[in-house]
Amino acid sequence: MPQKSLSLDQIVEKLIETSKIVENRMGLKSQEEARVKDAFSLLASRRCSVKKKPYLELLQRVHKRIGGYGVVLCAAIGPTMIIALKDRDRVDLVVRMEEESGAIEQGELRKLANQYTEKCEVPSTAADFLN
Repeated sequence: MPQKSLSLDQIVEKLIETSKIVENRMGLKSQEEARVKDAFSLLASRRCSVKKKPYLELLQRVHKRIGGYGVVLCAAIGPTMIIALKDRDRVDLVVRMEEESGAIEQGELRKLANQYTEKCEVPSTAADFLN
């Protein structure tokens, strides 16, 4: 049975809730960890299938405007939810994440982002993504 796509507001709530769970658990579940590894590898390679291109573009915007902890958070909920959003909602998601940053538990997410950024050699600046 296909997964029902969520609205932008529902995705934002899911991101906030996931941040709290990751913080309280002090880490990721194995399935979330696999998705995060894939996301950082995708960012590092900058190449993907046409199907995943919207996901890669969102990860690049999140990394540029919010940082690695936002990439961990988006990856933890899964690319399927992100890809299912309308293009406009994916653009607005980054803005909403910035607006809701106070509600997002960032401590554990930042630690994880630092680990994966080093392992995958993710570009550190927006200009690096364009090269």
